Amino acid sequence: MATSLGMGNKKLTDLLGFAPKVSPENCALIAIRSIDHLEKANIRSVNLPVYTMSDIDRRGAYSVIDQVLHSLKERVDHIHDGIQTP
Repeated sequence: MATSLGMGNKKLTDLLGFAPKVSPENCALIAIRSIDHLEKANIRSVNLPVYTMSDIDRRGAYSVIDQVLHSLKERVDHIHDGIQTP
């Protein structure tokens, strides 16, 4: 995601001649289990919404996803979800 947000090596971020590929206000991280220090700094620098597994456990997946979709629906035409396994 960092590369898509324009963070990192320019050879990657500027593929196809432009960066960023995605605006941070059009992104969210859902069901996050752990974040390392560099990831945390990057997330804070672009004010990226993060919903942890604790949020999912406390509120339920439906509630979290509904909130994210509601926040995006006026700004985006398409949504991509990516699943990362351990």
